[in-house]
Amino acid sequence: MELLNLTGFDLKNIGKGFVNYRDKKKLIFSRGKTIYEWKENQSCKKIISLHKNPLDRLFCNLQLYQRLTRSHIQHVIPIKKNRLLAFLARQIYYIDSKNNSIINTSDLKGSQPLQIANFNETVYYGEYIRSSKNPPIHLLRSSPPFSHWEIVKQFTNIRHIHGVFRDPYDDSLWITTGDNDQECWIMKLSRNDYKVKFRIGGSQLHRAVALVFTKEYIYYGTDTPREENFICRFKRGSQKIEKLTRVGGSVFYGTKVANNLYFSTACEPGKYNRKDVAEIWESTDRINWELFCELKKDWWHNKLFRYGLVLFPYGPGDDQHLWFSSIATNFDNQIIKKNIADE
Repeated sequence: MELLNLTGFDLKNIGKGFVNYRDKKKLIFSRGKTIYEWKENQSCKKIISLHKNPLDRLFCNLQLYQRLTRSHIQHVIPIKKNRLLAFLARQIYYIDSKNNSIINTSDLKGSQPLQIANFNETVYYGEYIRSSKNPPIHLLRSSPPFSHWEIVKQFTNIRHIHGVFRDPYDDSLWITTGDNDQECWIMKLSRNDYKVKFRIGGSQLHRAVALVFTKEYIYYGTDTPREENFICRFKRGSQKIEKLTRVGGSVFYGTKVANNLYFSTACEPGKYNRKDVAEIWESTDRINWELFCELKKDWWHNKLFRYGLVLFPYGPGDDQHLWFSSIATNFDNQIIKKNIADE
């Protein structure tokens, strides 16, 4: 597989930024600390800027500064008509997109979460805390007007929560955790009392960030710098893990487009990980996997200026295109789409 070129890929409609959300009607993306909306055959519409002052605006337009300070907008979710929820640095913003104004802000506990979940206007996220003391880690939820986040479950035996997910097939709540063997779990929780209904874990093979759901299986990629990484699946209710293919690095993101599944790797340091490229892997039959493309890591320091990685947007997608953005690669800060019918 050659490094990604623009053949069959489209950047010209939107260009720079990070894609945050996609459905069949609209795409929401961000540049710096500004949120935009784009619809087919229409020009981009600015929704709101979250810069604190002119100096903040100046610096956050510098991509290297944004990478160094981890100050890009991680998540934007439509909540209901003319309402958005955005995660930026250590703040959560509830936004009136019609009047271009902020309704509420609240403090984020821990670092920006990698994956969050929306259940009919109730949003969940898990604490991601870097600490050697292993404090209690919390799963939190809130609903409009998002002025307060309620702790719904406390964990005392994990390092942090990697991701929180809504299963579209039964509307259940799933989480992924890490990082040491005994802290790595994939869990299904009851939304009534948040008791664990199913869990599988206990090794680096169960160290996951992103989950992708089908009617019969749960798919994920392993996220470990300590061992080889794989795309895996397990049948609903089963403890048996199937390794489907080895990949070149830790897997942070995954998505589904129509019947196709995709996972992306990061240039995370590790004995078995590739540090030169971020990969996107594709399966059209959900068993066999092919390397879809590779994006070359840029030459800026890996830890200071971010791992090279590929992000997929939140939302149901448009069933026709794979949308993604990249950080710290030769396509840094670009919004890219690929018509999967061309494959």
